[in-house]
Formats: sequence, C-alpha cells, structure tokens
Amino acid sequence: MSLAVVLGSFNRLPSLRTSLDSVRATAGMPVTFIVVDGGSTDGSREYLAAQPDVVLIGQRGPLTGAVRAFNLGFAYAVDEGFDYIGHFNDDAECQTPRMWESAVGMLEDDPSAAAVAFEIDMWKRWGFDNVHGKPYSNFGVYRSSASQAIARAQGDPTGRAFWNPIYRTYGADSEHGAWAWKLGYHVIAAKGLRVHDLQVKDAMRDANEAGGPAVRPDSVLFRQRWTSPQQLVCSAAGKFPEGRALKIHIGCGQKHLRGWLNLDGTITPAADAVLDLYQTQHVPSGVASWIYWSHGPEHIHPDKLPGVLRELRRILVPGGKLTIATIDIRGIMANRFEAPHNGSAWNAALYGETDSTHHPFLAHRQAFTQDTLLVLMARCEFRNVRRWALAEYPEINDLNDYARSCALVTCYGEGIA
Repeated sequence: MSLAVVLGSFNRLPSLRTSLDSVRATAGMPVTFIVVDGGSTDGSREYLAAQPDVVLIGQRGPLTGAVRAFNLGFAYAVDEGFDYIGHFNDDAECQTPRMWESAVGMLEDDPSAAAVAFEIDMWKRWGFDNVHGKPYSNFGVYRSSASQAIARAQGDPTGRAFWNPIYRTYGADSEHGAWAWKLGYHVIAAKGLRVHDLQVKDAMRDANEAGGPAVRPDSVLFRQRWTSPQQLVCSAAGKFPEGRALKIHIGCGQKHLRGWLNLDGTITPAADAVLDLYQTQHVPSGVASWIYWSHGPEHIHPDKLPGVLRELRRILVPGGKLTIATIDIRGIMANRFEAPHNGSAWNAALYGETDSTHHPFLAHRQAFTQDTLLVLMARCEFRNVRRWALAEYPEINDLNDYARSCALVTCYGEGIA
C-alpha cells in the first residue's frame, strides 16, 4: 500500500508548513508528498526542497489554476506507481489521528470504491460536498486505478489527468466524483475523518473566487454538464440482473438497439450505460447471450485488444456469440482511396474523425483484413469463427450503423464463447 499526497502551493509558507505537518501527524503510514509550486518567492520552494519526504515539482509558465497543478502531481504519482493518491491543499489542516491510514484501509476493504472523502468544515459545519446527493472527494484519497479509468473517460488516453482540464480551479473534483459514480464506482463519505479548511485570504483565493460561487465560470460549466441525477447512474454496474442473459450492444454511439443493453465509452443519447472496455472488472461473468460490437475494435490499442476480446468472452455465457464489424484496410484502399465508391474520406476511415486523436475511444488505433480479424478471434479462444452477413440479422441491418452504411470498408467476424 503506497500513498502519495498531492497539493499545489504558491506563496503560502506559514499555512503550507501547517498543512504538511498535520498530514505527517495524522498519517499513520508512510506518505510521500508531491507538491507542485507555482513559483513562490516567500521561501516555500527552499523549505520544500529541504524536506526529505517531499517531491517538489516546479510549475512553468503563468498560473492557470489548481487543476493544472494537481494534474502535474497526479501524473507524477501515476508514473511512480502509487496505489493511492491523496489530494490536499496548502491551507488545510488534518484533525483526526491516523486518518490517512484509515482511508487507505477503507479502499483496501472495498474494491468498488473509487475514493474516500474527508469530512470538511468549509461551510462552518462538518459535512461532505456532493453532486445530486452523491458525495465526492473535496479532500481525501483516490484509488489510482479508478482515477485512471475516470481520466480516460474524461478524454485523457494516458489516464494521468485525474481532473478534467476543461476546468481551471473549481469543478474538476466534482466532475471526478460524478464520473466515479457514472462508471460504477462509489465514493465513501468517511464521517469523522476531518479536515479543517484554514481559508487563507490572499490574492490567489481572491482570483479564484472572483464573482462568487453562483457565477464562477467553473461552477457554471459543471452545472451545465451534470444537470440530472440520472447521469450519475448511467453506468454498466448494476445493469446485469442475475439469472438473465442479455443482448449487449457495445460502442453504440448514437445508435440504440431496442431490446439490447446499449453501452458506450462516452455519454451519448443512445447509451443506456457507460462502459470503459479497459475497465470491465465490475461486469459479472456469463451475463450476455450475444454481444454486438460494430466499428469498435479499431479504436483499441493493438496490445490491448486481445485482453478486451478475452474479457468479452468471459462476459458471454458458454455458447454465447460475439458479432463484430470493424475497419477493413483493403476495403479502404479499394473503395475510398483508389475509387470513392464508399465515400472519399479514406483518412477518416483509417485514422478516425477530426480532433479525435487524444480521445481514448474515438481515434483509430489499428485496421484489419477479414483474415486477420478471424485469426485474432480464434487466438482469443472463440470457437466456430466465421464471416457473418448483415442479411442474417434483420435487427442489425435495420439499425443502419457503420456495419451497413460503410459495408465496403468493413470486415465481419463472429465467434462462439
């Protein structure tokens, strides 16, 4: 169990000392501090550099808010392999003995928890921040693996930017919590593990709070994005009733198959639930009789696809089938590059849509031929692997997704679990 505590700091040496000392006094376990300094001139950098338990990261360029600073710290913690990553402030003070050890213990005991939220007194009373009644971690500890899944869902393919960089200072921790619930995790509200907010009044806080909470741009943006409690339960977790094998439509995009459980890696109007294909451990085994996955395998990194296919085989009941449609590189060459029989945008067919490069589920990572697709499915232990035809499945044909509309640049594979 390794714990890093990330915080940003700028010209707050007295409260910074108090904050670090309070963590040390209440940790109950070894802690590595990762402090991102924004260019302090009050002696903070010299103090931090002299602390043996502190990794000091100097932030270059102008100060652009807490989100950038924290993501620099989170990235370092991920790269160094920390299992649990706390987030704290340079104007906060821990109050409860052994609280960090207790938080890590809660996460060790509950693999479905993404984070532990500490109780705070920001409103002159003890309590927890929440989104539509669901707690999130304003101060607390993240499970690194869960936060990496959240980062990918937010659009960072590296899984290192835990806080969505669309925000500047406020809203990013709320968004992290919202995604935790949406992806099927939950957040533990650790009553009694208390953090006192010192609320240091300085130019940094004044700049962050300009306009007040009601009109603060980050807060407004967050409320625009997360308007309904239903968004927090749009998760694959809890969508698999016992004793019933489902038909599952993966990578549904904007296409909803009636009578199927429609899943996608991002929020879409057609999706019944969000599913990260790199994080399917919460999906029970043997819950699907049929999985349909159209124009999705090309979005998976080549080294990851065999693992994804084996996970889909696990999710299927014995004898259940996986039906795939995906990018055909020979078809793209013949029908888009050499002759525009199926549209002329060969580069979009090969690489994905414009501006999709850094999105975890939109950019194309690879292409196939009919033979390479079938061979890969067989290597992943699917039986009776074959090429299927749209005419066999009227409900899929009627859907008119890419399997039909881009038939000339598509190869088709089906196998039995």
